[in-house]
Amino acid sequence: MRMREVVEAKAAQVNALKWYAVRAGTRQEGQLQASLKAKRFTVFYPQWRFWRKVRRSSQPGERPVFPGFIFVLASPERFAEIGRHLVTETDRLDNLAAHHLGDPEQFWRLCDANRALRPDELTETPGRGLRITLPEGIPGAPDA
Repeated sequence: MRMREVVEAKAAQVNALKWYAVRAGTRQEGQLQASLKAKRFTVFYPQWRFWRKVRRSSQPGERPVFPGFIFVLASPERFAEIGRHLVTETDRLDNLAAHHLGDPEQFWRLCDANRALRPDELTETPGRGLRITLPEGIPGAPDA
């Protein structure tokens, strides 16, 4: 495998995964992690292990690498689709977000639904179909 092929394969893997940092309450990371896992989310909660001295002996301990945060994997397949849009030459992502989602600053939701790391890549190819979705965990109407 040539180096270029390896880089392209890695880029495809990164593009397929979208992780979010979720803020937890003070020392509530474990509870939030359990709650999200129960709802079938993929959760990453990195901790580092250490040994501490307690009265002439050592005891193992764990601390979060990022206190107050856990990481949740967003999967576009779990987003409820509410529509599609065919890109034209004059489309801009902020205008599409305003039209379909009611807020131009929600353009990132279009990026998440279509697995785009660069927002501009969604509108640079006329004729491309874009998914318009609800955020993960919000069900769509049964007849939508």
